[in-house]
Amino acid sequence: LRLAWSAHLTGRLMRGYLSLSVASLGAAAGDPRASFGADLDQRLAEDVDKFVDLSTELSLEVVQAVIHLYVFAKMLWRQSPILSKSTVSLALVGTSAMLSLGRHLPRLYRAERRASNNYRYALTR
Repeated sequence: LRLAWSAHLTGRLMRGYLSLSVASLGAAAGDPRASFGADLDQRLAEDVDKFVDLSTELSLEVVQAVIHLYVFAKMLWRQSPILSKSTVSLALVGTSAMLSLGRHLPRLYRAERRASNNYRYALTR
């Protein structure tokens, strides 16, 4: 499944890249767009492989987590229904606290990336 998905996605993206390359063949030799992505096909294949690997790994980990949750919740319920109910309620409280704290993370990440890019730009000037 992973290999078929990788091959399909790479082929689809390469067709789009090649159609753009053919359309830009008429560019002048000194045009910087003419050399756009001399090794883009290799980078595209590597990025697709990395994406497919991470996606399949994440989905398998989610399936494994759901199985573990089911098994351990069932075991805990057999031992003590009150303890299992309190565990679920504390998990919900912790999850809601992390969601409220984590909503600012994308803004902080963008600020970090902007500062990093500005620093690199200042170093190369």
